[in-house]
Amino acid sequence: MAILCAWAAWDENHNARGGKKGDQTGGEVHTGPWWYFGQNCVIRPKTAALADKIADVMKTLADNDLVGYDQGNRTSLYNELKKINFKYDQLAVKCECDCSALVAAAVNCAGVRISPNAWTGNLWDCLRESGKFTRLTGGTYTTTDVNLKRGDIVLNEQSHVIVALQDGENEKAKVSGFSTSGVVAPKSIVRGDRFKIAGKIKSNAPLVSVEVGVMTKPGNKWVPTCHVVKSVAGHAYNLANADPEIAFRKLPAGTYYYRVYARDKNGEKKRLINRTFNVVAQRAKKTLKAIAQEIYTGKCSFNGYNTWGTGATRKARLKEAGYTAAEIKEIQALVDGMF
Repeated sequence: MAILCAWAAWDENHNARGGKKGDQTGGEVHTGPWWYFGQNCVIRPKTAALADKIADVMKTLADNDLVGYDQGNRTSLYNELKKINFKYDQLAVKCECDCSALVAAAVNCAGVRISPNAWTGNLWDCLRESGKFTRLTGGTYTTTDVNLKRGDIVLNEQSHVIVALQDGENEKAKVSGFSTSGVVAPKSIVRGDRFKIAGKIKSNAPLVSVEVGVMTKPGNKWVPTCHVVKSVAGHAYNLANADPEIAFRKLPAGTYYYRVYARDKNGEKKRLINRTFNVVAQRAKKTLKAIAQEIYTGKCSFNGYNTWGTGATRKARLKEAGYTAAEIKEIQALVDGMF
């Protein structure tokens, strides 16, 4: 699949001049898949920060239907942006551009000052003077999108220019990739308990989001009360951070999928963890002999208690754990026989 790009195409009548201000069809200035239009070079920003900024401006302007196409009024986009100090996300006036004027405006919004009159024939000369771009030629960059980077300016110096909004497949392979480590999640929980997890997610590219939640089985639908979307910064995310927000107290008994998805800045999304777990109505009881042994040794495996206690406390805790009066009496007899 071709990567997403942004460009100015034509006016609402598929002409170069004479249309109304603004984008009348949603297609005058828009985004779409890369294609070969005879491009002879790629102009690449030297820093990722500049590339990201140019791509962000192009996407924002392409999505703004106030920006239309008209070669006869091609610098009006630049003029309106200059009035608002190039705060491109605040543009609120109908205006026009063509393909190269759109790129020139985007570059200015990204902090590199070039002439608003730049056109495809001199665009490289204008950008080269800033010292912030490099020129790439040859079929490796011009006849395929697999080696492009987000923010690349793809240029046919005789006719047209577009900007890549995503990395090509070869570039994604260099910077994308996910891994997990130390993941711990229970196979079974008692209804009402909190779902305790641990572990880390890592990505070669900066993470954008991590989705943690459960899905029903069958049906594979997210359980809304347990679905968490976390915004993250950096290359790693600690799953334990999601714990406080994932309580399964309302889940009925049954089998579920515990799932974790991660998305990186390149738009890559991957399901990293897909485990089943059971929610049971109540905790499975230990044998009477096992409980008596715990009482004898001063231990307790139930509900976080340090010991089973003595007298009325012991009876109350055993009852809470699901043991009947007759079973509690038998447990006590077993304990007494150990002394």
